[in-house]
Amino acid sequence: MKFDGFAGAAYQADSLLADAQSCINWFLEGVESGDGQNVRYLRETPGLTLALTLPTSPIRGIWIGESRMFVAAGSKLYEVFSNNTYNLRGDIANDGNPVQMFPNGNQLFVVSAGQAWVDTGTAVIPAIFPNRFGTVSVDTTGLIVTWLSGTQFDASMVGGIIYIDSAPFTVTSYTSATVIGISEPAQTTGSATYQMALAVTGTATSNGTTTLTWASGLQFDDAMPGQTISFNGSNYLIATFVDATHITVNATIATHAATAFSITQPVYALQGAFLDGSFIITPAFSKTMYSSAPNDGTTWDLLNFAKKEAYPDNIAAILSDHEELYVLGTQTSEVWRSDPSNTSFGYSRDPSAFMHRGCVAPWSLVHIGDGVAWLGGDPRGWTVAYRATGYVPARISTHAIEAVWASYTTTADAVAFTYQDEGHEFWVISFPSGNATWVYDATAGAWHRRGWWNGASWDRTRQAFHGYVFGAHYVGDWQNGNLYIQSTGVYDDNGTAIYRQRAAPHLNTEHLWTFYSAFELLTELGNNSTFILDWSDDGGVTWHAGVSITSAAATARYVWRRLGRSRDRVFRITMTAAAKQSIVSAYIQLQAGIA
Repeated sequence: MKFDGFAGAAYQADSLLADAQSCINWFLEGVESGDGQNVRYLRETPGLTLALTLPTSPIRGIWIGESRMFVAAGSKLYEVFSNNTYNLRGDIANDGNPVQMFPNGNQLFVVSAGQAWVDTGTAVIPAIFPNRFGTVSVDTTGLIVTWLSGTQFDASMVGGIIYIDSAPFTVTSYTSATVIGISEPAQTTGSATYQMALAVTGTATSNGTTTLTWASGLQFDDAMPGQTISFNGSNYLIATFVDATHITVNATIATHAATAFSITQPVYALQGAFLDGSFIITPAFSKTMYSSAPNDGTTWDLLNFAKKEAYPDNIAAILSDHEELYVLGTQTSEVWRSDPSNTSFGYSRDPSAFMHRGCVAPWSLVHIGDGVAWLGGDPRGWTVAYRATGYVPARISTHAIEAVWASYTTTADAVAFTYQDEGHEFWVISFPSGNATWVYDATAGAWHRRGWWNGASWDRTRQAFHGYVFGAHYVGDWQNGNLYIQSTGVYDDNGTAIYRQRAAPHLNTEHLWTFYSAFELLTELGNNSTFILDWSDDGGVTWHAGVSITSAAATARYVWRRLGRSRDRVFRITMTAAAKQSIVSAYIQLQAGIA
């Protein structure tokens, strides 16, 4: 008889006696003709072929568009070409987190290491909130800068970074309000624009905790969370704004009397987006969003901001989708749209588009189908996979998968991407803390696991970032500088065989013994492929020693005989060869016995 449930999704329940199904490195594909040997079958997940290795690592982000590909690797930004060569664009720092990139037609806006950067086409520069700007001229040596208009110079500029026509220079000397010296020759003639970042200085005290107390100078404000404060020779990330005289930072500081502090303000950014001509960012630990000048990621104003409105939780992630800005907080979510009447920020909230679901993993938020998806929850509990179309978050994860996720140390570090291949749309979510990769097939509405075989077990997949360009799926390795081409026609991961496994639903005959004469597997596969059959008679807790069969045929029926008896049987198939491994259907021969 046909074993109808053998081709199925992953569903290993918290109680294995309830369900012990696994599906690793296979995914479901329906037979759309309706006339095939089965209504669905298990198809092998794609393999990896090395395209190139970048000199810095790991890969932290990929952006593709207009037949161009940009890759963030370590602290560097590269452009990669169709012949798998590359060109270094510039430095974007590195904090180990994923990198986001957004184009406006003339610039590539990059969110990396908690800060915003702009590839202007000639250089990669940090975006800054300037409080000194205007025009200058440079003498024939290129080292003396003269003020022409705008904000005049002052002695506090010495040691700071001045941008002249978007190129950075260090201010080495202050002669007067109209003359300064810079560190290296500026290659410019005539009038040039200049700007310098806002600097907040003063003194503060610490008491051996994470709190700093203002003593003198400029007081603190609620735009500072996510910025860096230099205090007593060390740098700290500002975590929270308490009031004008108190902030907290991300580490304990020893006790100090009044000590100088300095807060410089580049455009600090946890996440970014691009919508209707402007870039949008939100800093870490913040309820605030900022927007750039139209079509210019190098021009920012601290007054062009808005705060998450509907509920006072911090912003976890933002995403532009279908001409809307999804603003996901840690507990609730809301949607904003372009609004020319909002002359400061440029966008306003849609009061009818509020969702009582927050985001637990900022890097899980993705476009999928006609909506968005993310890992989240609300104050009642985490972690659930949601898909929202029309502002109604629908749960798409299962109790079984949610139980597995709950066993991980954290799900906040999850990193996700989506891709389309041969009619399937996949949401690939890797959990570094859980060392696992789960995939939702939006086409089939089913989950499966993917893993890289390390010689003894499955690790999370190598690919953490994706872009389709030059007619191929490029993916980046989370651990090194490797860029791979991902393809369904490749059956190994850069030379390592892809192990695959399917544990089927329970075969239960209540109190009766069932005698299993044979188990038969119909497959399409490559030459010299080996399948291993093992089984469990205690609900998937322990497994009998596996029995392997190797075939040289392109299409094969593998048959295992004399499989004993059981009241509750779970069959499991494992594939260990680097070959095509589609499983069309399975059959069992059995005979019910007596109690």
